[in-house]
Amino acid sequence: MGLKSMIVEGGMKLLQDPRFGKFATDPRVMRAIMQAMAMPGKVQEFTSEQIAGLAKKLNLASEEDVAQLRRTVRRLEEDLARERRGGGRD
Repeated sequence: MGLKSMIVEGGMKLLQDPRFGKFATDPRVMRAIMQAMAMPGKVQEFTSEQIAGLAKKLNLASEEDVAQLRRTVRRLEEDLARERRGGGRD
């Protein structure tokens, strides 16, 4: 039996226990569960903010800066190719 199936089986047994039902419906427990579920997102957001702040302090380009630069270079290359073909904008 795999770990996942053992966890699922144990969870199903737990859900069928009436004591767990009373425990799970407690507003404090529900609030704690909701906070625990939100934690990975908060950690990711915090980490991203810290990385962005460090990159800014070190004068490093962010991913968005690089993406914007690539778009600009691509647009300029297209404009240059158009000019070379004699079909400039006017």
